[in-house]
Amino acid sequence: MQAVCSPVAVQTVSKRDERQGLICAISHATKKTVRSIVLGGRSLSYECVRKKIKNVNIRIRPDGSLSVSAPNAVPYYRIEEILRLRQDFILRAMDNALAREREKLASYACDEGARIPLLGKEYTLRIADRGTSRIEGDILILSLRKTEDPEKRKEALKRFAEKTLADYVTAEFAKIHPLFSPAAPMPSLKLRVMRARWGSCRPKTAVITLNTRLAFYPTAYIDYVIMHEFTHFLHGNHSSAFWDALAERMPDWAERRKALNASPMAEWV
Repeated sequence: MQAVCSPVAVQTVSKRDERQGLICAISHATKKTVRSIVLGGRSLSYECVRKKIKNVNIRIRPDGSLSVSAPNAVPYYRIEEILRLRQDFILRAMDNALAREREKLASYACDEGARIPLLGKEYTLRIADRGTSRIEGDILILSLRKTEDPEKRKEALKRFAEKTLADYVTAEFAKIHPLFSPAAPMPSLKLRVMRARWGSCRPKTAVITLNTRLAFYPTAYIDYVIMHEFTHFLHGNHSSAFWDALAERMPDWAERRKALNASPMAEWV
């Protein structure tokens, strides 16, 4: 099950550029290369991917990195000429992406007093150097040795989020499984951080994998993802039969999915 990803800045060099002499026919066997270029006095690296396409496409990824996809026939010096022609767009888009990335990192910092959502409830974060990580009332206490290390705080939060999510999902599996029995076995649960998926199901091995980041969403959204993946034990694709089977067991699945995908990716871990 796919999650909604952040958009990237894109520019395309079209047939008009070819007519202006920006593209010439030279064959290249290399499919993927990392190269360097100076734009506006700044030394940058970019990834060039060769594809069976007609135009040169320039992309600025959400992390601010530069990517180019180009036809096999376009030589590197022409690609870099195009990059220089588009340098104002590229540098502006990179700066904007990096600014958004800094804001995102700041908003997800595990600082004392931060408000951390877990299973639909918000908790105030406290950092401790003794005891175990736990919830006391509306306080989330993360216990770790290196309390001043931001990465160690993230690791501690990830461990606590995984346990919290695993405990909740395991109980939900027990509730949901009878709705699919005997066609579906009781699946094993795996958790991992994923950038573009909420979950996946492997019917042959009876394994459901969920995105660890679901721990930071309301349980109604988590329940939808669980039900979605369980339905794949009945139908391996997203045919009309799949959606009918899902609707039979969760009539409001569409509203839940819409709300989940409308939420920004919770990148606490």
